[in-house]
Amino acid sequence: MRKYGIKFGIDQSKDLIEHGYRFIHYYTMNLETSVIKIIEGANIVDRSRALPFVKPTAEYRKEETVRPIFWSNNPTNYIQ
Repeated sequence: MRKYGIKFGIDQSKDLIEHGYRFIHYYTMNLETSVIKIIEGANIVDRSRALPFVKPTAEYRKEETVRPIFWSNNPTNYIQ
């Protein structure tokens, strides 16, 4: 059943992209490995690009390890 769901998700993602949708939101429901397989199978992620995260230089923020996501400025999901 899981394999079918992944294939269905890949096919649906490709269809949405072909019809001009620029943003797709995936709910993992604690099954992130399935979602990762879907986005990899749909060839959505460009792994050749570096993630746009620069460590903060302000003293009080130097220990931050979270990559902030500003969806309006960067429509690509962060995957790691």
